[in-house]
Amino acid sequence: MTATLLTILAFIQPYIVPVVGAAASWLFVQLGGLISSKVKDQRVQTVLLRLDDAVLTAIRYVEQTMQGAPSGAKLSAATSAVKSYLGTNGVRDLAHAFRLDESAAGKLIIDRIEAAVHTHLTPAPNPVLDTLTALAPAVLAGLAKPPAPTGG
Repeated sequence: MTATLLTILAFIQPYIVPVVGAAASWLFVQLGGLISSKVKDQRVQTVLLRLDDAVLTAIRYVEQTMQGAPSGAKLSAATSAVKSYLGTNGVRDLAHAFRLDESAAGKLIIDRIEAAVHTHLTPAPNPVLDTLTALAPAVLAGLAKPPAPTGG
């Protein structure tokens, strides 16, 4: 039995090292791709968080300082404020993370500002208030009727 195992081992020994080497190479390539993907996802997430923070800060600033100004002027001021908050490196990181040129990154900033303003100005749904509003006519109609006489 031992002699058979030694014979088999002697036969496959020249093939073990290349197979294990190829498997290890494949494993390291996959691991490198996974790490690269995680790093890229983390970088994109960080850029988006910085952008959202800058957009909300710029919107608050514009709302406080430019009351009564036309919406085009407010959008221009908010865009300039976001770019100022991010800085040239932040705008470059934004463009690099999404593979955009400078003008497309500017359009992305404008879109994020408009989306944030829309979200900020649109009231959140309130199911309790919606139910009370729907029931109000029926309740008011019931209050307008005189009470029914009780048999007594």
